[in-house]
Amino acid sequence: MAESQKCEQPATTLCTATIKAEPDVTPPPSPPAYIRDPDYYYHDGSCVFLVQNHLFRIHRSQLERYSEIFKDMFKLPQPGENPPKDGTSDENPVVVHDTVAEFQAMCWAIYAKPIVIVRQMDPETTDILRLVDVVSMAHKYDMPDVRSWAFDALNKAVGGGKLFVRLRSWQNVQKLLDFAHKCGQVELETRIQNIWCKAIEQNPKTVMHLNYGLDAGEQCNIRAFQGLLYYTYLRATGKFAIANPATTSINNVASFIAEDPPAELGKARSHRLHRGFSSLTLLRNQLDTPPALFPNPQCNVHATVCQPSWEIWWKEFLGEAQKGGKRIRDPGELFLDLQQWAMRKPFRDVTRHYQPQQQVPCHAQIKAQVCAMKKQFDDTLPSHFIDES
Repeated sequence: MAESQKCEQPATTLCTATIKAEPDVTPPPSPPAYIRDPDYYYHDGSCVFLVQNHLFRIHRSQLERYSEIFKDMFKLPQPGENPPKDGTSDENPVVVHDTVAEFQAMCWAIYAKPIVIVRQMDPETTDILRLVDVVSMAHKYDMPDVRSWAFDALNKAVGGGKLFVRLRSWQNVQKLLDFAHKCGQVELETRIQNIWCKAIEQNPKTVMHLNYGLDAGEQCNIRAFQGLLYYTYLRATGKFAIANPATTSINNVASFIAEDPPAELGKARSHRLHRGFSSLTLLRNQLDTPPALFPNPQCNVHATVCQPSWEIWWKEFLGEAQKGGKRIRDPGELFLDLQQWAMRKPFRDVTRHYQPQQQVPCHAQIKAQVCAMKKQFDDTLPSHFIDES
C-alpha cells in the first residue's frame, strides 16, 4: 500500500489582548509543544496518537488489520460527546506509553513497502535495531503476523560475532534475548546465547561479557543461560585444564578459591563461580566409579553379563581418555567424550557367556543411558552454580 500524502505543520498565530478592566486576569497557558512525526503523520489518517512528545496520525484500518488489541480498543464506547472522542485530533490524541523509536518501528512495519520487506530478508541489509523494536511492539499489541515476519528476518540476520556490534548496546542484545525467550523462539534464543558464550571464550581475561550476560540472564529469568555462562567462563579461563591424576580434588578447589576473583564480578557471582567449580569437581571424581546400569527386567543376564561388561567398558573409556597420565577434570568434556565413545565402541560381553566379541543384550539400552547422562548434565548445569529458589 502506497504511503498517503502527509500534511505540513500548520503555522500557529498567537494574539494577545490587553484587558484594562481586569488587569489581574492570567493569560491562558500555551498549548503543549508537540511535534508531528515527519514520517507517520498522514493528513487522511483516522487516529492521532501521542507518544512522548510526538504526534502520529495513522489509519485505523492498518492497526485493526494487524492487531486485535487495537481492534478491540476502537470498539470501546466513548462516554458522551464532550469531551471529544480520543484520537480525533491533535488536541485529543490517544496517549500510549511507548518510545518514539518503538512506535515509529511499528508504523514502519505495518506500512512497509515490498522493497523494505525484501531487504529485511537479506542479512546484509536487515535493519536489526528497528526489528527489535518491531518485535517489542508486536508482542505488546498482539500482532502475530508482524511478530512472525520480524523474527524470520532476525533469525537470518543474527549470526557470528557481529551481533553485539549491530545492536550497538548490551541493553538491545538483552531486549532481543528477552523477547526470543518469551515468544518461544528457541533457535534464535540459542543462537544469541552461543554468540555470548563465544565472546567469553574469545575474551577470557575480562569479565565484561560474563557480567553483561548474567545481567541479561537474571533480568530475563533464564536460569539455564546463567549456568552456561558460569561454566563457559570456567572453561575459558583454564580452570578445567588437564592435570595430573595425583592432584587431589580438595587441592584443586582450594587453589581455585585462593585466587582473587576479578573485582568487577562482585561477591555474589564470585561465590556462585566457586560453588560451581567445587560441585563440578566433585561430580567429576564420582565418575571415576562406573555408575549403576539402568535396570532392565526383560534381560535375563542383566546382572551377570551386562553390568560387568558395562563396568569394564567404562574403565576402558577412562583409560583411553587419560592416556599419557593426564586427567580430564571437566565433567562436561568427559560426558561428551563418553557419548562419542559409546557411538563407536561396541559393548562386548566380557564374561564369555556368549560367543567371543558378541555384543551384550542391553547394548542399545546402554547407549541410551550414556545419552541420557549427557542430557542430564546439560539440564542440571545451572544447579551447580545457582540455588533452586
